[in-house]
Amino acid sequence: MVIRNLHHSTPAEIINEELSNMGFKVRQIINVHKENREQTGPSSKTPLPLFFVDLEPTPGVEKIYEINCIYYTKIKIEKPYPKRGIVQCHNCQSYGHTRRYCHHLPRCVKCGESHKTENCTKPREIPAVCALCHQGHPANYKGCETYKNIKHRSQPAHQQTEAAGRGRQPSKMATSSVSYAQMLGDRNQQIETGAMPQPLQQSHPQPQTQHVQPRPQLPPKQQSQTSSIPSNPHSTSLIPPPSNATDLTTLLTSFLSEFRTLITPLISLLTNVISHFIPPQRNP
Repeated sequence: MVIRNLHHSTPAEIINEELSNMGFKVRQIINVHKENREQTGPSSKTPLPLFFVDLEPTPGVEKIYEINCIYYTKIKIEKPYPKRGIVQCHNCQSYGHTRRYCHHLPRCVKCGESHKTENCTKPREIPAVCALCHQGHPANYKGCETYKNIKHRSQPAHQQTEAAGRGRQPSKMATSSVSYAQMLGDRNQQIETGAMPQPLQQSHPQPQTQHVQPRPQLPPKQQSQTSSIPSNPHSTSLIPPPSNATDLTTLLTSFLSEFRTLITPLISLLTNVISHFIPPQRNP
């Protein structure tokens, strides 16, 4: 697990004591350092407020992620980020396991001999020797052929297919050495010699145009008859026959009589209303 936001000057013994009092068994506590490439020597690594803690797999060990305070400091405990690379042992320099679970003889990462790396006496002038492929590089070099082969076998099938597709050779059309000027010169030569290729025939023949025969002329008599026929017989409006004068007089007389019978009561009613609201004027 990882403890964040805890000052780097906090002693590992105090962290171990705090976790032990909470019921956890601690294996190892390591403060994380960041390497400064601009400097060299022991002072080139800067300590960070970050600690790696290795615990024994006891029951209830998952409860450690609920802790938010250690040594009067507010902290955050979380799982470490998974490594993307392949795990390499720092004892035998092989891949697939760590030094804690290694039971092989030690091999040096610098010279490849059968001793631990911290006990190596090889000077800097002598080139390194890989303990895996015996080439002139350290055993942790990512360009090692052994590392590449193991990484290739560990990749999924679709990633291997994509990697193989990137190495395909380009098509012949893209690698053609014929320039545009040469192609244009060949075409001009064909035009001068009259050896131009024939146009391709159409796969589907075009439909032939049908000649419309002219309409036969009718005799003058038939033309006059056809011209007198209306184009749309339903469009002609039906005109009613004119009515007689006597009928019109009768209608007007009956209308006036009915109108008189209706207007006379209204006039009398209006006269009474006016006389009721407007008193008659007296003569002086």
